[in-house]
Amino acid sequence: MHNVFVYVFYPMDVVTSLPTTYPTMIQIDGQFMGFMNLFYGLYQTRPNFLWHGYWAQALAYYPHMITKYAIKQVLEGIFAASSWCDEVANYVGMFVAYPLKLAGNRMIFDMAFNGTLKYSSIAEYFAITLKDGGVGLLFTGCLLEKGVYVLTSIMYKKINEMLKQQQASFTARWVKATVLYGCSEILLFPAMVIRYNMQLQAVLSKELYSGILDCCAKMYAAGGIAAFYSGLGFSLALMPLLVLVLVASNRYDSKVKTE
Repeated sequence: MHNVFVYVFYPMDVVTSLPTTYPTMIQIDGQFMGFMNLFYGLYQTRPNFLWHGYWAQALAYYPHMITKYAIKQVLEGIFAASSWCDEVANYVGMFVAYPLKLAGNRMIFDMAFNGTLKYSSIAEYFAITLKDGGVGLLFTGCLLEKGVYVLTSIMYKKINEMLKQQQASFTARWVKATVLYGCSEILLFPAMVIRYNMQLQAVLSKELYSGILDCCAKMYAAGGIAAFYSGLGFSLALMPLLVLVLVASNRYDSKVKTE
């Protein structure tokens, strides 16, 4: 069921992640024409581009959950069972699975920006990446992503609790949730843009950024404040559909519990 869910929504990840790389692409190619032209060109030449890298993202679920379960059992064996054990185990699982998630992201960028594919398979991705930069290159942007995940989790948890407490109609909850999730997306979006642009370097074989601060400075020089919100429109446009699934899922769970 997990793989089916990822397969259905994976194209949305592709559509929202590619436009975030505009600050880097405009530095490399001053004549870069934008992402509507890019999407059209990819559709003409590589029709399956919306699912390139899918298996890396789908497979990341398994080391995440296996590690989470193992760490949780160890922690609960040492300490009394509590919610923090589950949270710590989840973060460790995400860290272990991160190289596969990053592989999916980089394979998306490879499909979009390289005329000849650099990574034809997951195995080739890991072989090339380890050769180019060692293990460290498999975790580019990991700490930044986990920091954003913590903040996002806190905000989303509060939103979900608020929605569950309300007795409003389905449509009213959907609209309100879309607005709330959209606001959180706007607040945290710059961190995602920074992460994706740093991850893009290895795909293009160009060392543009020496670190997060250097990345921020060069992005600002390339496009000002707007550079940190590249692709936000695509993300917000898809937000109502994603929230619809979430609200419907919450409503279904509530219905099952009351029956």
